[in-house]
Amino acid sequence: MKNAESIKQQGDVIWSIANLLRGPYRPPQYRRVMIPLTVLRRLDCVLEVSKDKVVAHYKKLKAEGKVDVEPLLAIVRDHCEAYLKAEVLPYRTDAWIDHGKIKVGYEIPFNRHFYEYEAPRPLADIEKDIETLEKDIMAMLKEVTA
Repeated sequence: MKNAESIKQQGDVIWSIANLLRGPYRPPQYRRVMIPLTVLRRLDCVLEVSKDKVVAHYKKLKAEGKVDVEPLLAIVRDHCEAYLKAEVLPYRTDAWIDHGKIKVGYEIPFNRHFYEYEAPRPLADIEKDIETLEKDIMAMLKEVTA
């Protein structure tokens, strides 16, 4: 029961984010934002096991004035590889992680990885849709005023 409740809470969080996006994004565009956010959330959940250990180790090194990020990156690499093996490779057998490109404080370029160009609709199609809507509105108005 606890697992079902946890899943429901996570679903509620995702939908609350989707509701916030309703203004700036049209429904067909949600996937451009929701998929990357879902992937980030999943990575956060997978790495949560080692988060306290990583943060404690970093604070200890920072206090000593010698921050060597390589051991931290090794921990992250192990978890990322485990995540890739368990969650990605069953669906995309050609996926891989290029650890040579991992940097501390990097950003994920979502547009480069997730953006899919959608050509604008032809103006003639939009005009037809508007004319259809106008006819529908006029028909409804006639029903109300008749």
